Amino acid sequence: MPNQPFSLDSFQSFGDLLKYLRRRERLTQLEREKLTADYQETIKRIEYLRSVLGSEALVRKIIKDELLARVSQGIIPVGAQVFFSFFVALFWLVFVGQGGLLGSTSG
Repeated sequence: MPNQPFSLDSFQSFGDLLKYLRRRERLTQLEREKLTADYQETIKRIEYLRSVLGSEALVRKIIKDELLARVSQGIIPVGAQVFFSFFVALFWLVFVGQGGLLGSTSG
């Protein structure tokens, strides 16, 4: 099968597209399994990131965990913790919190 352009509209499902591409590229079963696993990991990552965007509590937890990890690794000096906590709170109020720049884009 030559590598000719094709339209996604010509396939009824993702499976049909996958079969076509597999034949066109002469993929082995092992290669196909690896591509499928990569695709599924990507979908899971997208779902996780969407859940983060939809949850203020999850965003706060991620920020807290990242800060604590950096402090414990010595990346953020202990004296800078107060300033950094203030910065994170300010960021939250301005960009994420109710009426914030990022918070107001939903809807």
